[in-house]
Amino acid sequence: MDKPVRKAVRCYLIKDDRIVVTKYNEPNKKAGYYEIPGGKIEEGELPEQTAIREIQEETGIIVKNLKNKGNLTIEYPDRKFEFVVFLADDYQGKPLQFEENTSEWIDINELLQKEKILASIQLLKKEYINGLINENYTFNMYIKVNEQENILDIDYKEKEIFKPSTSEEHGINLITEKDLNILSIGISTAGSAEIKMAEKNRNSHIIATTIDKEGLNYTKNIIEQYGLSDRIETKLEDISEKMPYNDEFFDFVYARLVLHYLDNENLTNALKEIKRVMKRHGRLYIVVRSRDEWEAKLEGASYDENTGITKYPKYDTLGTDNVEYLYRRLHTVDSLSSFLVAEGFYIKYIKEYKEQSYKDYKRTEKVKYPNSLIECLCEKP
Repeated sequence: MDKPVRKAVRCYLIKDDRIVVTKYNEPNKKAGYYEIPGGKIEEGELPEQTAIREIQEETGIIVKNLKNKGNLTIEYPDRKFEFVVFLADDYQGKPLQFEENTSEWIDINELLQKEKILASIQLLKKEYINGLINENYTFNMYIKVNEQENILDIDYKEKEIFKPSTSEEHGINLITEKDLNILSIGISTAGSAEIKMAEKNRNSHIIATTIDKEGLNYTKNIIEQYGLSDRIETKLEDISEKMPYNDEFFDFVYARLVLHYLDNENLTNALKEIKRVMKRHGRLYIVVRSRDEWEAKLEGASYDENTGITKYPKYDTLGTDNVEYLYRRLHTVDSLSSFLVAEGFYIKYIKEYKEQSYKDYKRTEKVKYPNSLIECLCEKP
């Protein structure tokens, strides 16, 4: 017979190698045991909302800017708990004492030496904690216990997540608490950029668009896993067409490695549309490939003066019977600046540099050499 499954959360509030824990009081059958704050996900609640509510109810502390780090399953002989695990280090208040439990800050190493610790504290051991505290990793952990809280089995797996590239990190760092409506054109790095945007500004609503249906579905699944579907809206949209948004709607527009797919005419039209949907003093962050792109210098490359498009071969198909070509509007600092100025944008900065890129949407396979990019931040006056 299937065991009943209870959906819940655990929130690990860690600062300077110390963590906030609860300790059960009498007459609870777990009296004396240390536990990580958390509890059951109520109907209509998002996991993050549950974590914020539960830690305040159990410790008196208000947490914010939570990071969804992974999943923890704890299985007893007759029941199973599936926890969404959050990490926090941004908080207000101090641990309080309650009728059902006490709460306190405690050194992690000291906690692990305690005789009475519940299964969720196993995650803090040195062989497991990386997935919790390292921002470049997530984890899945399974713990089997008996009714006496003895550990019978542990299975732990961690996964390296997308590391932000230089240009991605630059764009995300530009987002402020005033940027409530954000448009991300061409879903970036399988949704990892949009997730970081949502974490950077907890009050923001992000619309992320792409013309890649398969990539869209893949990204939706990742966003759902992070519990951010209510804040990151994904859509199939073509930037070369009119956008279905009201005038002056967005505070920030993020267009990384997408506008170089547009020829001169479509780029002009796209910039007009972007400017239309931006609020006054809204900002546009752009990254495009440069004319100094290494593949564009390979034999077989050609340039169309009318469209501005460069056709050049993909390096790893050269010498085969099926040479594949890329079609991009590669830019110089001057050419990109002229398009932006012509549409009335004020350029705050523009620069060129090299960056490691990837062949695939999921960012699993690097290209042979770093790509040449142009990065620009501009403003709608």
